[in-house]
Amino acid sequence: MGLYLSKIVAYLLSILSMFTLFGNILKGNETFNALRPYFGGGMMKVEDVDCRDDAVYFTADGVNCVLQFTEPHGWRLRTAKEDGTFDDFGAGQTLARDLGEEVPDTVRPITKDANKNSFTAPDGSRAVVKSGSGVTVYTPSGKKAYNVDVIQTDKKGTLHVAGSLDPLERLYGTGEKFNTLDQRGERVEVYSMDVWSVSDGRSYIQIPVVASSRGCGMFMNRYEHQFMDLGFHSKNRFDFELTAGTCDLYIFATESISDVLYGYSVISGFAPEPADWAYGTQVCRYSPEFSTAEGVIDAMNKYDENGFPWDAVIVEGCEAFNRGTWGELAKMAEFVHSRGKKLMIYTQCGNIGSYKEEYMVHNALGSSNINCVYASDGFNYGYGYFYSSRYMHYLDLTDPNAVAWMQRGIWKELIDKFGIDGAKIDFCEELPDYCMNDESTLVFADGRETAGAHQWYPVAYNTMLFRFLNENASDGAMVFARGGGIGSQRYAFSWTGDQRREFTYLKNVLRAVLSCGLSGMPFLSYDMSGYANARPEYAELNPEPEVFVRGLEYTCFSANIETHGWAVVSRPYDFDDETKNLYRIYANMHDALRPYLKEFGKVASETAMPLMRAMVLCDEDDLYCQACDNQYMLGDAFLVAPILTHSSESRSIYLPKGSWTDLYTGKVYKGGTTIIYDAPLSKIPVLINNDSASVTLSETLEAIAPYVAEINALCGE
Repeated sequence: MGLYLSKIVAYLLSILSMFTLFGNILKGNETFNALRPYFGGGMMKVEDVDCRDDAVYFTADGVNCVLQFTEPHGWRLRTAKEDGTFDDFGAGQTLARDLGEEVPDTVRPITKDANKNSFTAPDGSRAVVKSGSGVTVYTPSGKKAYNVDVIQTDKKGTLHVAGSLDPLERLYGTGEKFNTLDQRGERVEVYSMDVWSVSDGRSYIQIPVVASSRGCGMFMNRYEHQFMDLGFHSKNRFDFELTAGTCDLYIFATESISDVLYGYSVISGFAPEPADWAYGTQVCRYSPEFSTAEGVIDAMNKYDENGFPWDAVIVEGCEAFNRGTWGELAKMAEFVHSRGKKLMIYTQCGNIGSYKEEYMVHNALGSSNINCVYASDGFNYGYGYFYSSRYMHYLDLTDPNAVAWMQRGIWKELIDKFGIDGAKIDFCEELPDYCMNDESTLVFADGRETAGAHQWYPVAYNTMLFRFLNENASDGAMVFARGGGIGSQRYAFSWTGDQRREFTYLKNVLRAVLSCGLSGMPFLSYDMSGYANARPEYAELNPEPEVFVRGLEYTCFSANIETHGWAVVSRPYDFDDETKNLYRIYANMHDALRPYLKEFGKVASETAMPLMRAMVLCDEDDLYCQACDNQYMLGDAFLVAPILTHSSESRSIYLPKGSWTDLYTGKVYKGGTTIIYDAPLSKIPVLINNDSASVTLSETLEAIAPYVAEINALCGE
């Protein structure tokens, strides 16, 4: 028997030796190294731990690292640059500096624990640096937030920052997402794209921030091109793949998604509180009507004749940097302002046409004719309405003289002459990190490196313009922008780009709004019901009046109404009498919601809690709320459950814990259950949270009561 056991032991030892030898061989293999981020444990060596000056220095897998605690909830992990120094200017800090803000010092002292590699922050969270697992961060209550490995591969210039995922956790955020609210299992390319009617993971706004259903989160504070693998290659591993080779990762050791959103906003900036009129209805161009003053006047007179409220007109036929269109703009401004309304003008992000060569971004060869980003399946070719060229001329935002000329020489004149109240900024996804035609680098006036310019530029440009307009417009200004990245919330409103009038895209747009809210962007707008007509092969399943009404209904319960479309899309006044009546009711109901919207808009600006909230923010521990992406909360009082399928007149609604009252019937439901709700075309299911903390709810319910009564009458109730 003993001889038998000894043979078994010898056999096992030989197998172990083979695995050890095989592992040592593979560690020098490029293929294996490329896969290392997706294997957990024992693959990273941490050494030389040193704590000084409120920072922990160590070496992980041959990479020099520094770890600090920053208020309010973030452990900040950075890796050294090639010269051995640590870059303190990640995306958030760079943006603050470029906007003329004082970059806040949020680093706080940490305490070295009895365990020499364990450190405690003022909030009670703890970080442990140890061989084999790198950095593990714990919440103040002792729960593990994340363990993070810094892994260097043989792929030149690429660094992986990876770790394990809890098998059951869901991952939210990553920017504007049309495909799914839970990004677990996705591989996200953090690179904004001009996408047409998208339903996959690409989008106009990509933000490398993740909030977990466990309440913790992470934020890679870099504008450079990167990938976020959230369980794509290995279901229980995450991996930030940094092609720029430098890590600046914040690990939020929290137990609440709301704290993650707040922590991210401390770094990247909070959304400004919108002007009062921004919560209303903005009517955008219906090509070709809004190319002339006559078309604008005719369209808005029809709005008035039908009892449709409107707060602003956005004209796309007159461009900011094209003075040849300013004659028509003057006539439009005279008409709009005579009605006591606002006028917004279309512009392209940073593109100044043939103006001021000396104020443009150049390439290394001295040309200002920059070849914009393009791809056959992801980008429009840009430049003008007809996309006739891929080349644009971009204002150099790092040149103070260029910015002053843009603001004072163009926009101040537009404000003084025509009373311009805001801007719609298009094509924010075009500026490349380098010149596409000759692969030469971009040259900015201040000499900065241009890696990451694609993500940084639109955020800086849009924010600068938004601030200037607000400083000079009489009642505050509004900006819509299509595209951006880290810090996009700083100009308050973005919009979701070009979607079709199909039920599929109503669902996608709702996910986009909710995912942006879970990415630190509390305000997101969209072309109500869609920008373009349904595809011919799907037209029968997407009758335009039905899609229009169902999109209208949930847009009523949003931050604002923006009607926008091209020539084949019907305007509100072009529909049949029944549809026009429903538009009148819901558009006026939206106006009546304004005190409530302003109340929670202020909350959003102060806390980063979005106005339209994914259900997980209602109860983060509720598994049904965690999975829900087809209903939402508007503020903390209104649970809104849109009808998002053809010919449907009922749907299931999940009610979280608490007590809920039907807006239309007054019937009270106990939470923690699912109900079936009847909803004919004229009604959108809405329930009131009886535990709401809103101070304007009573007056808001009184203000919308006449429109609720009209809807009940149409339903025979």
